[in-house]
Amino acid sequence: MIKGYQLVFFQIRLLTVLLKIKRFNSVKLKQVLLILIAFFLANPAKANYYCDELQLGWSFYCDPKIQEPEKELKPAQPAAQSNLISEDPLAVMEKIREEGERLNAQAVLNPTAENIRRLMAHKKAISDQASYFADSYRRVLWASPEFDYNLIRPLTGIGSRTFQDLQKQAQNVSLSRLNEQYGLFFFFRSDCPYCHAYAPIIKRFAEKHGINIIAISIDGRGLKEFPDFRKDNGEADKLQVRAVPSTILFDHQKNQVINIGSGLLAQSELEERIHLLTQREINNGL
Repeated sequence: MIKGYQLVFFQIRLLTVLLKIKRFNSVKLKQVLLILIAFFLANPAKANYYCDELQLGWSFYCDPKIQEPEKELKPAQPAAQSNLISEDPLAVMEKIREEGERLNAQAVLNPTAENIRRLMAHKKAISDQASYFADSYRRVLWASPEFDYNLIRPLTGIGSRTFQDLQKQAQNVSLSRLNEQYGLFFFFRSDCPYCHAYAPIIKRFAEKHGINIIAISIDGRGLKEFPDFRKDNGEADKLQVRAVPSTILFDHQKNQVINIGSGLLAQSELEERIHLLTQREINNGL
């Protein structure tokens, strides 16, 4: 921006040139010009007219405009560290959520660059805090094996394969002794296509593990895999059979039944379910 003394110098220079012109040699004109000089000296604020509006430039001692740098936006922090100590954590989390909703609504309704950057800054601050928490959580977990479920059920590739091998070995042992305590009921209907598909599967399972199986027909007609079937004589109602095919395990030592499931099951799934229901307590890891 032009400075006051530069403007005065410019004005005096201009008027001096005019005074030297012959046709301006009259006394009255010179007096007028001197009055103008005095006026200009008293009004240096006219600089804006010459430099800003007329844009005269360096030749007339006008400084170029200096653009003020764009104000840097302060990122919206989800919560100060002191708040986590002095305030209720639930209240702090609620404030963060509300601030996020406010910034999101503001950016959607008035999507200026400033509003969008503020929303981005808020989300970044939350992501940074979440990353910090996740890293801290892992470090504590690694140092606290009593809380590491990966020791009970490994999730890594080699750990998972080892776990499955151990499970298979335990399953084979339990199924090899299945006939000492259990028998199977197989409920079916002769007009059920899934029963026809399941019959050879459950028969192979019974033969492989040496377990007795009793096939009971709801509609009184049999299947080729079980020519020595029984007609339903109220067993289905007593055991609450609601769909076919249905597989039920009978514990003749405890005189109780265990519902294995309804529908068409693969042999591996049938083995897994029976092992799980007969050898393991709920949430008992291995």
